[in-house]
Amino acid sequence: MARATAEVLYSLAHCLRHEDALAVREEISVAVGPCITRFVFEPDEYTGARNRVIVVCPAVLQSMYAPEFTAYSAGHRLEVEGN
Repeated sequence: MARATAEVLYSLAHCLRHEDALAVREEISVAVGPCITRFVFEPDEYTGARNRVIVVCPAVLQSMYAPEFTAYSAGHRLEVEGN
């Protein structure tokens, strides 16, 4: 690992620890029209590529809703709407 990469990772870990965002439970829900998928990420479990949303709801495919994301972590709520 290059020294610059190691320094960036150290800085990121330091900032996340300072914000109490390191090794915390993360939750997010993804809504595409009437279909809602909820994900929970535990800090001690690697879930890998299983974290995806595959839209198979015919109502969504016909009208092409914009996806909506709602994330909850460390007592904070963040909403991001796709355009």
